[in-house]
Amino acid sequence: MPRLTTFILASGQLASLKFIAAAKDLKDMKFRQVPFFLDWRNKLGEKIRLVVGIILVILTMSFMMTLNSFNMAVAQDQDYQKLCSGFVDGNYRDSISVPFTWKIPACQRYAESIGADYYQLGCLSPNGFSWGEPNGGPPGRNRCEWSY
Repeated sequence: MPRLTTFILASGQLASLKFIAAAKDLKDMKFRQVPFFLDWRNKLGEKIRLVVGIILVILTMSFMMTLNSFNMAVAQDQDYQKLCSGFVDGNYRDSISVPFTWKIPACQRYAESIGADYYQLGCLSPNGFSWGEPNGGPPGRNRCEWSY
């Protein structure tokens, strides 16, 4: 048990040097053994941690490349993209790219949500844009398969 030393501060209060005694005990205390690969002073442990780190980096990079190639394949399969446009004639137009799950009423609701007077259905193809009539039906040839 460490010896506690007390003394009187300038304000007249008693204070103990318990923290000094505890620090002295820490110096004398023997720490329990840790596995060799966690010991930062061990050269073999450093090498093992380095190899594990490199393996984790390689696995992360390969996962990201696989995910990216999957996204590219999906994007290449879709030659057409649905567009929904809300506009106020002569004032503004806000067009967004929408998923193929969108139907005509969803585009109407979008136009209402941005305060537009009209909506217009569009389709982006490798050859350009194709628009339907304002507040009307789908664009000609309807390759984007707009429906109710």
